[in-house]
Amino acid sequence: MRMMRLTGRRAVGEVDSVYAWLRLLAGVLTSTIGGVGMWSIAVVLPTLQADFGVTRADVSLAYTAVMPGAVVGGPVMGWLSDRFGITVPVAIGTAMLALGLALAGQAATMWQFTLVHGLLIGGGSSASFGPVIADISLWFAKRRGVAVAICSSGSYLAGTVWPLVIQPLAEWVGWRHTYFGIAVFCLCSMLPLLLACGGGFRASLAGIRRTWARAAPARSLMAATGCNCC
Repeated sequence: MRMMRLTGRRAVGEVDSVYAWLRLLAGVLTSTIGGVGMWSIAVVLPTLQADFGVTRADVSLAYTAVMPGAVVGGPVMGWLSDRFGITVPVAIGTAMLALGLALAGQAATMWQFTLVHGLLIGGGSSASFGPVIADISLWFAKRRGVAVAICSSGSYLAGTVWPLVIQPLAEWVGWRHTYFGIAVFCLCSMLPLLLACGGGFRASLAGIRRTWARAAPARSLMAATGCNCC
């Protein structure tokens, strides 16, 4: 398919259209909800330590496991996004995230809890960041920088919103029920958001290659920035 031409019209499905902004909103919400995997452990860390009877360092290892899971899952989800569009990786990531949270809430030992976070929660969370930002960048020309910046803020919004949600829930019903409830919420909220991200256009192979080549310096800089910041 040929890349959609940038015109002055603002019909549904065109670059810089109203639909593009609605798609951006869906992307921010997806990143915010999917970012729960990065922030859930920190809030309930003391409770986990007492429940499993382990040291704080042992509990922190579960959070550490999320990071390599996201590192491995990111390129895989990016490849799926390039191959099939944004719907497939976000759907898979949502399923992994929800399953991981549900299984973590049932973990009997600390190593089970850590393994689930590394394999499922880390990998699932990766689908709601990089692929979503990459997809949004295709829908804006004049305000691409603003759109990408807004979309990337979803991960940081997650760090603002989720602790305020998890803390009182964990105190009220316990961390295990809280994890299960979040798993259900992720399924019931992120999958419907895919309806807003299901459409789209695909660039021609030549266009992708040209864009990839031109973006090489910026891509390298962003990779270094990401490693140093996080």
